[in-house]
Parts: sequence; C-alpha cells; structure tokens
Amino acid sequence: TVSVTVTVADAAGNTASCTTSFTAVDTTAPIVTTCPTSQTVSASATCDAILPEFTSEVVATDNVTAAGSLVITQVPVAGTVVAKGTTNVTVTVADAAGNTSTCAVVYQVNDTTAPQITVCAPSQTVSADTNCGFLVPNFVAGSTATDNCAVTSFTQAPAAGSTVSVGITTVTLTATDAAGNSATCVATLTVNDTTVPTISAAATHTVTLASPCIGTLGDLTTLATAADNCTTVTVTQSPLATATVVPGTVTVTLTATDSAGLTATTTVTVTVSGSGAPSATYADDDWS
Repeated sequence: TVSVTVTVADAAGNTASCTTSFTAVDTTAPIVTTCPTSQTVSASATCDAILPEFTSEVVATDNVTAAGSLVITQVPVAGTVVAKGTTNVTVTVADAAGNTSTCAVVYQVNDTTAPQITVCAPSQTVSADTNCGFLVPNFVAGSTATDNCAVTSFTQAPAAGSTVSVGITTVTLTATDAAGNSATCVATLTVNDTTVPTISAAATHTVTLASPCIGTLGDLTTLATAADNCTTVTVTQSPLATATVVPGTVTVTLTATDSAGLTATTTVTVTVSGSGAPSATYADDDWS
C-alpha cells in the first residue's frame, strides 16, 4: 500500500491537501508449467500401495511470489495407503496472496500377482465302473489357493462329474483372481479295470468221437457265454481242442480273459463216447 498526498494551490499560493492510499493486489494465480507424471504400480502383498510424493516434480511460476516460495501440496497426501484401482491426486500450487492453481495426477494400482495354490489335490487311482468309466471327483475341494487380493474362481478340467474312460486322465486345476492372473497345478486320475469278466456254460456236454476208441476233444469255447465291463473277452479251454481223448469223462476248464489280463473260469464235464464198433481183419490161419 502506497500513501498518496494530494495538494491544491491557488494563484496566491494558498494550498490545501489530503491524503489517500493506493493498494496493489495480486490476483493472478500461479502457472503450473510441469505437472507430475501419472504412475502405474503393482499392488503389494496386501492388495494396496503407498501413495508417493508428487509435489517434488512440480514446476510452477508466479508473477509476484518467487518460485521457491510457492506452496505446493497434494491430496491425498504422500504416504496414504490406497487400494487397488485408480486414485486421482490433486496437486495445488499457492502463492503468497492465496491464489492457487491445480493439476491432476492419476495413480493406478494394478494387481499383477498371480494366485498361489498352496495345496494341490493328490492324484487318485480308482476302479472302473460297470460301464468301464468313472466320474471325475471334485479335486478343487481338496485344494487350497490364496491371492494378495482375492481368488475369484477355482476350477478344474475335466470338470467334476465328467466321465472318463480307463487309463490316466490329467486334471488341471486353475486358480484365477479378479485381474485375470492365474496359477495351475496338475493331478492325475488313474482308472483301472479291476472287474473280472463273467463266464458261464452248461455244466455237462457230450462229445462223440469219429472213431470208437480215440479222437480229439474239439473246440468247446463256443459253449461259453462271456462278457466284460470294458472289453470283449477271449475264451480259451484246457485241455486244448487238439487234445487226444478216449471214451469216458473229461473236465474242461473254460477261461475268459479281458484286455487287463483279468480272468474268470467255469468248468464243463464232458462225456466222450466213441462211434461205431471196433473192427478187425483175420487171416485164415489165425483160426487154426
């Protein structure tokens, strides 16, 4: 403020005066020439981040206040813990007269940490059902996963309840968080055929030889009815079809074998009879 004296004089040199004042007021806001750069960071182990100091990056000028005397602040303040997502930071520059200018900074916190599967379900070995398959168990129920933010889905492929056949099936378990980060582990489901075939046949059978005294047993496997839950079965016999037999009785064992090597047996009592009567040729002198 400047004090101003105003004086009025007439021709005779008489004067009168009064005093007034002149005040210059700063109404011009500072100019922010450089605003801090927005940042993108990864969330911490607790799914958040600590807001950094942005004010040190600000460059500003003012028509009255020296640059070093400008007051620069930010909201939220440095050191504030912010959650995953976008935080808008407002930086304010104030001069000595209280005039202010602001600029905006974006602080982006992303979840880049994949979940951790701390317990993967153990592999399983099971027996095939009557249809030579098995329903995939729920492996997820036996597994545990954690994440710095949250596990939003925990799945398995093939899905629980799917039907798989005999053999080894790889089950992949996947834990996924909201950001799409994922982790996997693998278990196996081994389905074995442990069911023996079924076989049946008539308890008795008659074989008539082509000659009265000796012959071959013949193929008796066709007497058997055999089945298996998984595969077709091979039926064999003992004694073999080429075995030599004479009239009487023979116990024949019929064996059904599936592709897993599992067997079942049944026996048939075979009555062997000759055909015709034995014949002989004698020379005349044999009668003497």
